[in-house]
Amino acid sequence: MCKVLTVSESGYYRSLKPTSKKERQQLLLVKIKDIIGEHEDNRNYGVQRIVLALSQIDIKTSYSTVYRIMKKHGLLKKARRHPNGITREDAAAQKSENLIQRDFRASAPNQKWLSDITEILFRRQAISVRGTGLFQRRDRGPRHG
Repeated sequence: MCKVLTVSESGYYRSLKPTSKKERQQLLLVKIKDIIGEHEDNRNYGVQRIVLALSQIDIKTSYSTVYRIMKKHGLLKKARRHPNGITREDAAAQKSENLIQRDFRASAPNQKWLSDITEILFRRQAISVRGTGLFQRRDRGPRHG
């Protein structure tokens, strides 16, 4: 069989031996770099997408192995987070006048409106803006208790 394959006997038996951990990691690193280099957008791939891409080419490996290799070779990407929100004050912008002056009563609809900007992290980014009218349709009378 070695003559047909044009391989020496020692080379054939060496190929049957399990590869060392270092060699397997080196081969995995080459595959990871191939995946990242396939397309320009793949540079942003994190560990989970790399594991998925490897499984699609029939390479089964764990998340932690891919993480360790990518971290060792500087291939991890950190998501830019804005923990204090994404709204930034513009120093050059003119300040709005406070028209309400903390008087939240309205005698008719559409006289006073407020808005509330709420930031919700959903699929990495989402902003919900809600407007609220201040007019109440009926007088509730004095408060009890």
